[in-house]
This record gives sequence, C-alpha cells and structure tokens, in this order.
Amino acid sequence: MVGVPGTKKWHLKDVQDAVVYSYLYEKSGLQIAEVGAGDSRLLRVLSQTNQCYAIDEYKGAGNGPKRRPDLDNVTFIECSVGNSGGVIDDESFDIIFSVSVVEHIPHNALPGFFEDCRRILKPGGLMVHLIDAYVESEDGDNAYLWARLNQYKKPFMEGAFRPVGSVRFQTQKDVAFNTSLATNPDDVMREWNRSSPALIEKRKVAQSCAIEMAGYRAR
Repeated sequence: MVGVPGTKKWHLKDVQDAVVYSYLYEKSGLQIAEVGAGDSRLLRVLSQTNQCYAIDEYKGAGNGPKRRPDLDNVTFIECSVGNSGGVIDDESFDIIFSVSVVEHIPHNALPGFFEDCRRILKPGGLMVHLIDAYVESEDGDNAYLWARLNQYKKPFMEGAFRPVGSVRFQTQKDVAFNTSLATNPDDVMREWNRSSPALIEKRKVAQSCAIEMAGYRAR
C-alpha cells in the first residue's frame, strides 16, 4: 500500500489494513472516522485528501495507546462508539471503519454498538470493520465464534445496513479454518502467548484470522 506505514514486523494487521484501504484509497473530500483508532496507520494517509477523525478514549483498551498519537490533520474525538450520544452528532460521517476493535466489545453491547454506527453515518454511508477471530478446524469448537457471527449479521438481517457483497456465513459448518485464509505467523503468536498467556490453550488449536464486515447504511 503506497504511503501506508506497516507494522514493525509483518502480521495479520497488515492484511486488515490492506482490506480497509481497498475500500478507501480513491476517496477524497469525505468525512472519514476510524473507530478505536489508537495510533492509526491508515488515517495518516487518508487525511491527505479527506477530513479524518480518530474516535478513541485513549485509555489503553485492547493494548492500545493511553495518549493521543501525533496524527497531523486528524480531529480527535475522545469517546467510544456505542456511547457517543451527545458527543458525536447524528449523520456525521460518510465512512467509518475499524481494525481489531469489534472483537473487544462485550456480546450484549454489540447491538448498541452497531446502532450507534448507523446513527453517526450519513444515509448511504459506508461501514467497514476488520474483526479478529480465532478459528478452529472443521472438527473443532467454533461455537463461540458462530454466536459472535450471528451478532455481526444482525444489522444486515434487520435491515439497518446493506451488505457489500454476500453474507458468507450461513451455517456453523461455514465456520472453519482452511488454508485460503490469512493468519498470523508463528513468531507473532509466540509474542502474543507471552503478552496474553490466558489464550495459550486456544491458540494451540485455532488460527488467528480476520472477519471482513462491510455495509452501507440502509435507513
């Protein structure tokens, strides 16, 4: 990606950045916000031709930064989507996106999060989320992931958003790792095991992947 800074060593976030950038690289003159922006890599480039916003409380959630990074030409909004009423006006943005954020939202808070996404988008506005997920093989235990996917599908099934393309996951049998999926290299997973040992057992049987969620506000 021309002009987009990479991570310090290659891992799945580089793929996630590329997917988001594929939607946005030709955009100009738009109001674009990154949800849970942290020390954003993409806003550094997108802000050259758009009015960009970093939405983040900067409290270190999800191992993110605890203070604002140095992002030129970016407006900071210190709040969380899902609880942004009174801080962010209705229909503020043409596009919102996130990378490695939605998986941290508690299950029961997801409906409110997506409703707030709809509220702050302009009619017809685009939402793109790249969501981390641990995916086991076909004979593994993907029940939790399937439950999350059903929550991710609800905004589309209920008509709040129109999906970009088709909804791939129709049954739990569709949720299984295969070699066509991108995942993290072993050296990154070893580092994650040291920094977050509570997930070591899960990482022994699952691959770290990303879910692409994209849709237009429908109403």
